[in-house]
Amino acid sequence: MGLTSDIDVVEATAQLTATRAQWPVIDLAITQAINQLSRLLGQGPENLRAELNTAAPLPPLPPTVPIGFPAELARRRPDIRKAEANLHAATAEIGVAVAGLFPRLTFTGSGGFQSETIAQLTKWASRFFSIGPHWNTRV
Repeated sequence: MGLTSDIDVVEATAQLTATRAQWPVIDLAITQAINQLSRLLGQGPENLRAELNTAAPLPPLPPTVPIGFPAELARRRPDIRKAEANLHAATAEIGVAVAGLFPRLTFTGSGGFQSETIAQLTKWASRFFSIGPHWNTRV
């Protein structure tokens, strides 16, 4: 005494199975979107998952959107800022490497007192010192 035919039950079961089969594809798309957002924000992958898994209302839009050239808008992105900072660091390292190609001249020295008795330490002859250059060529 069913209200529907067996065909309706079979169709509903097939639709449920098809929907369950699509779940891994949908989950992969969600993970990729979260990882792309994390990268744009300059964070590691999966850092936003906990925040995005909880349901929350959408944040309000800013009252005004700053206008500028596309290059200026791109420079606001955290990943581009990070890449720019890495470029500045690499440029500084080049300067250090070029400076290392030139020879380096340093002066070293030492001094002190030496005597057989304590009374002799105050005499000029008990003093000693040494100063000399050190030429370093790191080529």
